[in-house]
Amino acid sequence: MIKSFQVTVTTAGTAVQASADTARRVYWLRCNPANTGNVFIGNDTAGDVASTNGLTLAKADPPIQVELRLNDLYVDAANNGDKLDVMCVLD
Repeated sequence: MIKSFQVTVTTAGTAVQASADTARRVYWLRCNPANTGNVFIGNDTAGDVASTNGLTLAKADPPIQVELRLNDLYVDAANNGDKLDVMCVLD
């Protein structure tokens, strides 16, 4: 089964947790193609994720594959309402 969803950054400059899910899985992440700007991802324990310290994902970038717990992933964006697309395959 495929699980997919979007993480919306309501207020640019304020990182949001991707999910409360604590299961470790392989995920594919991409900047939503309808976004106005980039999204930034990282681990909030190192400080707020932002354009200055997060991994930048741009609309033109291909999806990236990561293995992690979604509760450890935080997302910020350059513009209000921009989104991160998330997908994984469940057992």
